[in-house]
Amino acid sequence: MIFESATPLARACDALARARRERDIEAFESATAQLWEAAQTAPADELTTALTGCAELLGELGPGFGGEFAMLCGALIELGASPEPLIPVLRDRLTEVAGLAAEFAAVWAREFPGEPVPEPGPAEFDAVLDRLDAAIPPDQAVRLAESWFGWQSWMRCATALLQHSAAARQACRAEPALRAAVAALEPVRADMTSLSTLLSAADGVTSAAR
Repeated sequence: MIFESATPLARACDALARARRERDIEAFESATAQLWEAAQTAPADELTTALTGCAELLGELGPGFGGEFAMLCGALIELGASPEPLIPVLRDRLTEVAGLAAEFAAVWAREFPGEPVPEPGPAEFDAVLDRLDAAIPPDQAVRLAESWFGWQSWMRCATALLQHSAAARQACRAEPALRAAVAALEPVRADMTSLSTLLSAADGVTSAAR
């Protein structure tokens, strides 16, 4: 990403891209906070430019940290950014993370029969990861746990995108793997209603429900 660093939002975007290149987590988090602050008063065209760069970064982040960053992307849309730059990236990442979250539920049922899937609250993450880590390869355990616990953040971003973009609704509804993963998650998670409705309802019904 290359931004003309003439405004606070553009400078924050530059800092964010630089922190990602340098793998500096503290600098990335600081730049994210600066970006959010600057976005509050930025015009729509600047917000859209920022979202374009953020969407590129979102494609590189893991399911846990990526979920937190996805919420920022959704918030930029709510502030006035055009949703279009986010559509292909979020469709692909949403499909990926939903599939991993559904796999988490299946693995949990297999490894711990008779136990309900854990509530996806942050306080439960470490204990759940410890149990999963003892049952399956550690790398897989981390990805599945991060996807299960981070899924709500991805859904919040998706809800913002889908509510603001008919093109996004069409793209996501046309992705069979996403719809299959969402259907697999519906019986095991209580927080699926909004996303499921946006993916299944006709646009006239969706608009009426907003």
